[in-house]
Amino acid sequence: MDRSKSIKIAINADLEAGKVIMEVYDSVIEVEYKDDKSPLTQADKKANDVINSHLIPTEIPIISEENKQTNYSERKNWQICWVVDPVDGTKEFIKRNGEFTVNIALVVNGKPELGVIYVPAIRTLYFADVSIKEAFKTELSSHTAAIEDVLRWSKPLIPKTGKELTTQVVGSRSHMSKETLDYVDE
Repeated sequence: MDRSKSIKIAINADLEAGKVIMEVYDSVIEVEYKDDKSPLTQADKKANDVINSHLIPTEIPIISEENKQTNYSERKNWQICWVVDPVDGTKEFIKRNGEFTVNIALVVNGKPELGVIYVPAIRTLYFADVSIKEAFKTELSSHTAAIEDVLRWSKPLIPKTGKELTTQVVGSRSHMSKETLDYVDE
């Protein structure tokens, strides 16, 4: 599949999922719990449905936290697949702190080739294509921005150089451990 087309599909899926997530965010949030005790909301389910509606027509298999999983014995032979987390940070979503994302990646031969991350609470989109070694950030005024506008408004992300090479660590508030804190302190 054409990379340019794939990234556009993933961007549109992320934006539309972000829109439905924020509709749930602005209403009463009901929480269920999965077998592994992790929380599940209508936002997770609705975003997953939206993303699937965009990705299924590509005929590329989808691995999503919210889909029924294909057995590993079959998945391990896939040369290409989509990897999706419809609401990464469900605990943060429930807390209404805005620290959650919609994540979609295209994985080829076990390696991510392109990815899209959307932060719907602040309407900020990140996307990257590994093959051309480019990443971009777009700040949007709406979840319904046209793909042409998203691409036009995107600004390249430039890797740090020289004195800017300070290591930054990003972690989850809900999953912070003593081991992580000790590692950061070293």
